[in-house]
Amino acid sequence: VVPGSYSSWAEDTIDKSINYDVLPNVYNSADLKELATRLDFAHLSVKAYEVLTGKSVSSVSQNNFTDTKDKVINSACNLGIISGVGGGLFAPDDTLTREQAVTIIARLYLKVMGSALSTNGVPRFEDDKSISKYAKNSVYAMVKKGYIEGMGDNTFSPRDNVTKEQAIVIITRMLDSIYSHNKGMDL
Repeated sequence: VVPGSYSSWAEDTIDKSINYDVLPNVYNSADLKELATRLDFAHLSVKAYEVLTGKSVSSVSQNNFTDTKDKVINSACNLGIISGVGGGLFAPDDTLTREQAVTIIARLYLKVMGSALSTNGVPRFEDDKSISKYAKNSVYAMVKKGYIEGMGDNTFSPRDNVTKEQAIVIITRMLDSIYSHNKGMDL
């Protein structure tokens, strides 16, 4: 990661992510202040899966989508961490929204931890009706876990885009939480 390619508020978390060795190659020389793409986040999620499980994700040659042959995306799909946008498409170059990011994180959490997610006790956001039906449970479960927060004024802003540094922060919060929860256990 190139110093200065990220905001000062994210510096400590970026350093942690480097220590976790969770950053995939697509982040090496990237400006982390730029918007994350669906491809970026798929790569970051697979790397997080590998860090958390200690297992290397094998490349698959099967193409799950008609608009990408990226082996990491196809592996992430086979793991059940990501899915497409419909019509056999993944839209790898589309920007990532907040609700898409938390949906992927929730799937990653379930895949790694195998435990159910709870939304009990999480107050609803003022813009709850703006959160897509597919993402609603993931949004509130990931907020409860502390992996992502609202945007202030009790809003979530589900369709706002996520920057690369924000994506790293979300993933790193998940890693911190899982490691502190499982202290002393082999992951």
